Amino acid sequence: MLKVRKAIVGNRLEAGFRLTQNGLRRSEVLGLRWSDIDFTAATLTVTRSRVDVAGSRSVIGEPKTQRGRRTLPLDSDLLAVLKRTRAEQQETYGLAQVRDGFLVVDEFGQPLRPERFSDLWREVLKDHRIRYLDLRAARRSSVTLMRDMGVPDHHVAAWHGHDEAVMRRNYSVAMDEGLKAAGESLSEALREAL
Repeated sequence: MLKVRKAIVGNRLEAGFRLTQNGLRRSEVLGLRWSDIDFTAATLTVTRSRVDVAGSRSVIGEPKTQRGRRTLPLDSDLLAVLKRTRAEQQETYGLAQVRDGFLVVDEFGQPLRPERFSDLWREVLKDHRIRYLDLRAARRSSVTLMRDMGVPDHHVAAWHGHDEAVMRRNYSVAMDEGLKAAGESLSEALREAL
């Protein structure tokens, strides 16, 4: 995940990619409008999603689950990226865009199609010679990282807009470092038993 974080720095879509790495669904990232960001309170509110329909157009709808509606605090680094992106969009597309336009847009200021967002993510990874990790895997990795850091499961689930049981069952990924540490702990416990 750190290699990916470094690869997206300075990318036109850095804000959207960072939100993905922070655990938002692609549909949630693409449904965000600038009016969903409270720069004073340093929060982001998820109230809608944008998904592909028949591969030809995207539609706005409700978040995937009721728990998907949530307000999340923004750390200072992500807040700075969002402020920079907003200023760039205002300069390029005008004030109306940054009042209530979509946060993730194409080169012409139009909402970016979901599949195009995925394609651009793939291109960034390829350009930096990083093994492909789809957007869902990036989301799952954020669950794993939070749990590995000791964040209580109910907080991890709420952050990601999930039920706790569903989150534990579907979204944690065993990472090599964690497996190595688990194996070493097991070996140590078995040695002590002798």
